Amino acid sequence: MYGTETGFRAKYDAADLTALFGDLTAGEQTTWIEQALAEQSDELDGYCLGRYAVPLHESDSVLNYVYQLAWWALCRRRNWNYTDQEQKNEKELRRRLELIAAHKFHLKDQSSAQSADNRTSLRATDPSARVTGRRRIMGRDRLEF
Repeated sequence: MYGTETGFRAKYDAADLTALFGDLTAGEQTTWIEQALAEQSDELDGYCLGRYAVPLHESDSVLNYVYQLAWWALCRRRNWNYTDQEQKNEKELRRRLELIAAHKFHLKDQSSAQSADNRTSLRATDPSARVTGRRRIMGRDRLEF
C-alpha cells in the first residue's frame, strides 16, 4: 500500500474531511481511508505492472496519484458530490494512467520492469534450472530428434 492515513489527511483540508465523513468516528474514518488507499494502490499497480517494477517506489508522483484516486473513491462511496473541476481532473488522471499502461506516459522516479536491476537469472537462483538433460524438439533438419 502506498501512502498513509496521516499523509492523506495532511493533503486534504480538515473541513473537507469533516464534511465527507460527518457522522463517522475516528476509528471508522481510519478504516475507510486505509481501505481506499489499499484499493487504489492495487489499481495503480495494475496500470504499472507491465512497465515498472512493482511495488513502485513511493515517490511524490505515486503518492499524489494514490491520494487523488482514494479521495475520489471515498467521495463516491459516501455519496458526496465533488465539483465539476474535480470530475475533469479525475478523468484526466485516469487517462494518464491508461497512457502509462500503454507505455506512452512516463511515471517519474520509477525503474523500468525491464531494467537489468530488476531481472534475476533463474540459473543464479536455482542451479537445477539448466537446459541439459531435456529432450530437444527441434534440430537442423527436422522438428524432432
